Amino acid sequence: MKKSILPITGTYYVIVDLLPHAYRTGLKKRLAHAGITMDLELWLGPIILSSLVIGLLCLAVAWGLLDVFDPVLLAASFLAGLLIIIIAAYTLLATQIDERKARVEKVLPDALHIMAANIRTGAPPMIALRMTARPEFGPLEEEIKYVTTKSLGTESFTDALNEMSHRIPSDIFARTVSLIAASLKAGGKLAQLLESVAEDIRETQELKAELVTNSNLYILFIAFTVVIGTPLLLAVSVHFTTMVADLQKAPVAASLSEEVGVNSIGLIISTPFSVTFVENAGYFVILMTNILAGVLMGAIREGKETSGLKYVPFMLIISFIVYFIVKDVILQFLRSAA
Repeated sequence: MKKSILPITGTYYVIVDLLPHAYRTGLKKRLAHAGITMDLELWLGPIILSSLVIGLLCLAVAWGLLDVFDPVLLAASFLAGLLIIIIAAYTLLATQIDERKARVEKVLPDALHIMAANIRTGAPPMIALRMTARPEFGPLEEEIKYVTTKSLGTESFTDALNEMSHRIPSDIFARTVSLIAASLKAGGKLAQLLESVAEDIRETQELKAELVTNSNLYILFIAFTVVIGTPLLLAVSVHFTTMVADLQKAPVAASLSEEVGVNSIGLIISTPFSVTFVENAGYFVILMTNILAGVLMGAIREGKETSGLKYVPFMLIISFIVYFIVKDVILQFLRSAA
């Protein structure tokens, strides 16, 4: 079994080693932020290979569907298939980082109160922090166990705390760790400091939750406009273009063109775009509008643009369903009924 796995694993290492060092270093940090402990090569290698395979499949399908050789369309098909897996993987990674950060910030006040209570009972700061590790704290429990175990070796407790702040991408957590480290060096009242910081964090979280609640109306308006309004208007545009194209082919238009001239009929009944072009433009507009709306929703709701990308797949599915239903079912029924 190992013989069949080792060549593939070696391929992962070879492919990832071709990437720039700065890119690999930054991606390793993001994996640590997401709590992913596997090697970068084992995480990124399958993504790169699978994206290449999907890109080649899209290239083969496009080549089979095209009547003539078009290098631009073939290259676009390959890039589209290539980017699907990469974008999905990076979106999933960003979602894991945001979820881990949110879970840590949610339980941080409770953890600080427990640590302060342990210190008031006479426990040293490191032991008090170790006693704070509880299963309900999730990622914070893992980081507490990691930092306390590392501080038992040659590394100091303060350095281990600072390293823990680098493993969790949270400004609130980083400031809290910095205050704890400064208090340990200065010899201040650590228990009182922890309780004060915990109360400040809790008040900040309540204010943030209130702001999110107040902004939900704007988010719903954006989602409704993108998911319902945009596909509806695009479907109407396709329907109108189809009607104009049918009028151009109708016998009335032909007889009118004989009377007033071929060039004149183009001014009376004409459309600058074909039906196929308008339909393809509709797909592109829906895709880009949903991506931009997801970015805007993330900025409004959580103050981070990438956090809204997790809504994009669901909005895309609903948008395309509305687009196809209105274009191919409702408008076609109204047209046949008329």
